[in-house]
Amino acid sequence: MRTEPAIPYYKQLPLLRFLLALMVGIVVQWYVPQRIGLYGITAAILALVYVGVGWYKFHFIQPWTTIRGLCLLLLVSVLGSVVTWVNTIYHQPNWYGLWLPKSENICITLQETPIEKVNSYKAVGELTQVWVNKQWQGTKGKVIVYFEKDSTLPSSLPAGTVIVTPSVPQALQNAGNPGGFNYTTYSVMQGVTHQVYLAAGSFKVVNTQQLALVPNYLLRMQNWLLATLARYIPTPNELAVSEALLIGYRTHLERDLVQAYSNTGIVHIIAISGMHLGMIYGLCWWLLSWFGQWKRWQWVQGLVTLFVIWLFTGLAGAAPSILRSAVMFTCLILGTMTNKQTSSLNSLVVSAVILLLINPFSLWDVGFQLSYAAVSSIILFQPFISQYITSKQPFLRWVAGMVSVTLAAQIATLPFVLYHFHQFPLLFLFTNIIAVPVSGAVLYGEMFLVAVAWCQPLATVVGYVLTKIIFWLNTWVVAVSDTRWGLLQNVQINIPQAALLLFAILCLAQWVRLRKPLALRVAATAITLCIVGQIADYWYKSEQKLLIVYNVPKQVAVDVVTGFETTFLGDSVLLEDGFLQNFHIKPSRVLHRSTVQQAFAVPPTGILTVHAQQVLWLNGQFAQLDSGVAKVKYIIVSNNVFPKPELIQSLPPVPIIVDGSNKPWLARKWKTVCNSLHLRCHNVTQDGAFVANL
Repeated sequence: MRTEPAIPYYKQLPLLRFLLALMVGIVVQWYVPQRIGLYGITAAILALVYVGVGWYKFHFIQPWTTIRGLCLLLLVSVLGSVVTWVNTIYHQPNWYGLWLPKSENICITLQETPIEKVNSYKAVGELTQVWVNKQWQGTKGKVIVYFEKDSTLPSSLPAGTVIVTPSVPQALQNAGNPGGFNYTTYSVMQGVTHQVYLAAGSFKVVNTQQLALVPNYLLRMQNWLLATLARYIPTPNELAVSEALLIGYRTHLERDLVQAYSNTGIVHIIAISGMHLGMIYGLCWWLLSWFGQWKRWQWVQGLVTLFVIWLFTGLAGAAPSILRSAVMFTCLILGTMTNKQTSSLNSLVVSAVILLLINPFSLWDVGFQLSYAAVSSIILFQPFISQYITSKQPFLRWVAGMVSVTLAAQIATLPFVLYHFHQFPLLFLFTNIIAVPVSGAVLYGEMFLVAVAWCQPLATVVGYVLTKIIFWLNTWVVAVSDTRWGLLQNVQINIPQAALLLFAILCLAQWVRLRKPLALRVAATAITLCIVGQIADYWYKSEQKLLIVYNVPKQVAVDVVTGFETTFLGDSVLLEDGFLQNFHIKPSRVLHRSTVQQAFAVPPTGILTVHAQQVLWLNGQFAQLDSGVAKVKYIIVSNNVFPKPELIQSLPPVPIIVDGSNKPWLARKWKTVCNSLHLRCHNVTQDGAFVANL
């Protein structure tokens, strides 16, 4: 019997080329921004060529058919650029940043109840109006609001509160440390460009208005769910995990616990993903399956399931990963209701196109990337893997299915995990086999708890059982995370290497389906190029000699890098494996492939020798300088040294680095005085970390 040859995946996905063209347009506009008028002219020319070729029947000739296809793809790219331009907050004609220099007062509507932080309360608000020229000017854009600590604040300022303040918002700034997270870019993609700190008495509550109908309903329902969980799951860590599992609310999760889940490869459990929506879809479809017995009522099953899916998506904050799943399940349900077969890959591509047209900045969202990579990988590789991992025994067959899905999901997510997180959990298979079913049971248990919350005795029992299960899960995750050989850390790959690795994986997918040796050879070539890039980077980093002064608020932090070894000079708190080190300093050390060999406290005022170059360190007091100061190449200022002009004039004309341990006003004073004396001054708080090749 003759078998039909397998059709390549790219031929089964007619929208794939449009998705790629759309992504190209989005990326081009973000990194090489152009005026909106240029896109209009380009679109008009492309449309004329496309219509003209068709009008004169040139499409019968193959080259002209290709030209029409290219015109259509370029039009899609232009569409992606236009959507990106429109969604960039800077391009809004009433963006509040255009009015702030002239504003005397601003009006902010809080979009959420303030959340307690270590030193303040934090909330995101919509800056709706500014007072300019004795009148209110309507504006658009979000702002981060920090409130001074006040015990009455959380209850007195619910979502929808309108406040007026003369305080001027400040533009968001990155820490600027090498390899660090680009917080400014991330915030701009969320429509947030400024932040404002409000001390007690510096603002006035005008009124409290309700949010729009749907957001208000979702917020009230979310608050009720959180209150129900808090009533029956009293312990903090267990409550935090239960909130994250049910609706993706991660405010109360401790950083160390999140890191433990990440280290073990199961962070997707506490970050709302398609797994959660799939379980809810399965439960709803099963509970409503009796409607499917009558053709007249089959639509009820689909519509009710759709309503529950989108309700849960709204409660979970409509993150890109959950939106992807919601659109996919919508396509699946609609296909079932209309008796039309739907392709998983086609549904995946359609959902990506829809989400990028709604919010093109989802393309940079890590959850979006991991979600699509994981689902694509499962579709492409799970059938192949399951051929070699199977069993006739029911329980072992279930375990084999878990293993094949888990292994398949890791393949295409590997480049993204290595690039974004610089680590890979070696025990992911073991942890997922245990944690996924346990978390699934907890999720169903929480849904049952919410359903029986009206019956306090039963709800108390359910809450007690859930608390014990989550406590065991947390304890087990932390124990596995502490295993030294369970995590591959400090992996550094750049964007070209990650792209080569992803391309190799796609070629492997083609080889798995079509068994063409060419695909395997191309994959091997891409992996070889990636390895060559790693070797070249290792060689380059082995010769590096750097002086790095970090921007860490209220702390002294300096790295002297020699090859793969680092000598640290700074405050002892930064030697601990905590948030300050992991957020501010560790990304730089991963980037430079260096590890700390020696650590010293902040030296007193004096001259240090760093790689045969002399560095003057001014610490706390500006002491009398000796004659050796004329030979220094750099000057580091820490711990609030006051910039006396007569003493600064005695310094040599070399870069002066004012680190993060200085008070902000004092650091700005250094900048002003140095500028007046025509000296180079680098304020790390404003200019980011100072990096010098020695």
